[in-house]
Amino acid sequence: MKVVLFGTGILYRQYKDLVRKDDSIIGIIDNDINKIGTMLDGIKIESPSEIVNFEFDIVICMNADPVEMIDQLLSLGIARKKIKFIREYFGDVYAGVMDIHNNCKVKNKSKNILFFLPSVNTVGGNLVVLTAADCLSSAGYNVVFALPPQKQIQEKKLIYDELERRNFDYVIMYSMPYLSDEEIKYAQQFDYLIVNSINLIRCVYLLQKRVKMIWWMHDPISNYQRTKNEFEEVFSEKELLNVPTYAVSHIAQKNFQEYFPESDIGLLKFCVPDIAKELNYPKDDELVFAVIGYIDEIKGQDIFLKAFRSIPMEKRRNVKCYIVGRKVKDAYYNYVRKLTGDDEKIVFTGEISHEKMKEIYKEIDVVVCTSRQETMSAVLIEGAMNGKVMISSDITGMAPYITEKENGLIFESEDYEDLATKMEWMIDNRDKINTMGECARQLYEREFTPDVFTSNIKGILGRL
Repeated sequence: MKVVLFGTGILYRQYKDLVRKDDSIIGIIDNDINKIGTMLDGIKIESPSEIVNFEFDIVICMNADPVEMIDQLLSLGIARKKIKFIREYFGDVYAGVMDIHNNCKVKNKSKNILFFLPSVNTVGGNLVVLTAADCLSSAGYNVVFALPPQKQIQEKKLIYDELERRNFDYVIMYSMPYLSDEEIKYAQQFDYLIVNSINLIRCVYLLQKRVKMIWWMHDPISNYQRTKNEFEEVFSEKELLNVPTYAVSHIAQKNFQEYFPESDIGLLKFCVPDIAKELNYPKDDELVFAVIGYIDEIKGQDIFLKAFRSIPMEKRRNVKCYIVGRKVKDAYYNYVRKLTGDDEKIVFTGEISHEKMKEIYKEIDVVVCTSRQETMSAVLIEGAMNGKVMISSDITGMAPYITEKENGLIFESEDYEDLATKMEWMIDNRDKINTMGECARQLYEREFTPDVFTSNIKGILGRL
């Protein structure tokens, strides 16, 4: 087939080399006027309006939510049947194609679990699933992962090394979530499936009557409409309401019920490994706040920096801030660096290893989550595990677990002045930090340990 690629961003870099060898890329189009006319991989980038001059079989939209792209192509007279989502294209040309790592297969009679992940990025949702898999493996289950294809690009770490480090086998299903008979047959070997994310709704629909399964929801509300745009016909299937479905938090439950109001979705909180050998309370005069997570608008580092810079100088003289995480987009990163100014009390660490993070936690007093969307904050749970005070916006999944001035503080989402007030309270009440940190640790032990999670999920599997 002759293929045109629409879009030259992250998805282009992740998937361009996965275009089938028998297909030829005869054109690339993009709406970015700064890219039009430039060369990319030996092909001149054209304006979308030029597509009418191409002879092609299909155009692949290289965007996670290509509705506007599709509308633009339709307005140019391109037939809808010639327009493909990237995953839809893979479903067409790679049906039945699997890379089975280490010949992974079932190993016993009743405890084989296949986890479906929607991506191979080392994002928070995938990492908590790995911890869940660790718990099940320790409980005697044979755990294997089913993954979609994706190419390594420089700024994104992929999950393969982490799977191998934890001794988990995996299979790459190139057509996921457009599963063919071959992928379905492979999945039917297992006793249980745990499918993660609304993004894999088509996998759930195809497999629901064939294997016992749990559908585990971590998604922010923005993922739902984006997925519905691709699988609108599946969203209307009433059979999905019969699938045992669980969410990591009350917010994740609410998000699911907005699109499936008749659903009876349960709660299955995730866990964080207990790696705090001792609680290391800072002993010097400097109070340390930390915002941990990739630097992106959705994480709200700008809210934190505005709050900190609005606190009177005399109050923040003995205060230090860590911004921990890798940058995602240059524009936002440059914006938050501008907000920082020349303030030497604000330290950008970049992305750091888990081992280095253990050392930094010894300095931290307060972990702050400023996320604009967050179904459940693993960062806050990790902070609680380390005996740190939590400050959270009121829209996170952790907010209901925070008791004001007992184990943390809550501020109104997007309101940096409210956050500044909470931070000032912590500065003025430094003597309460140790007691609040101990209460945060007690919350972790009560709700978020691997033992608690293992007991909960074994109970769910036993009822399937």
